[in-house]
Amino acid sequence: MKRLILNIILTLAFIKLVSLFSPSFANMLADGLIMVLNLFVKAIFWLEHLVRTFLTYPN
Repeated sequence: MKRLILNIILTLAFIKLVSLFSPSFANMLADGLIMVLNLFVKAIFWLEHLVRTFLTYPN
């Protein structure tokens, strides 16, 4: 978990560094990062829903 947070912080720092040279490219990188994180969160909630559904499903 610490490694994931560190990777996110380093990625944001990289985007900030790139934005000094090319703001439009940095915006594109940031949008891509947000889309990937959004998909990651949706996948976690979807898996949680599946696990809850199958664990509570009567046999």
